[in-house]
Amino acid sequence: MALGAKQMETRSWDTKVRGPIAIHAGLAMPCPIGYFFQLGPFEFERDRDGLLMWTPTGQHRLPMGAVVAVGVLVQARSTNSTEHCPDDLQRALGDHSPNRFAWTITSISPLPEPIPAGGRLGFWNWEMPDGLNEQLRFRIEGAS
Repeated sequence: MALGAKQMETRSWDTKVRGPIAIHAGLAMPCPIGYFFQLGPFEFERDRDGLLMWTPTGQHRLPMGAVVAVGVLVQARSTNSTEHCPDDLQRALGDHSPNRFAWTITSISPLPEPIPAGGRLGFWNWEMPDGLNEQLRFRIEGAS
């Protein structure tokens, strides 16, 4: 999401939450060290330092265990809905199988630097550091 490719987060549960949210990169690894895999147009490799991702614009080191962006959660829709129409990229970047939920997140603003945070399952409160809100306020408030 922080790189701008993904606009939907898919989960097994619905939410009524709407509005500004922090976007957290978890600590869970999708593969063992030395493993290489492709997801949509992106290629990944896990090394001892975490995940490397190759995109058409270059190589990126993906942070883990940190808040990496903020955005606005505008809707949650069942993947069973006839209105749920992810494009090929969104489908490749999430689990859009039946009986799941796709949360649409807009106005995604990457943070200047990842902010370490433990994270938890579900939603949890995160306090934005002083000064950061002023840098990002317009994009968040302008997305209503």
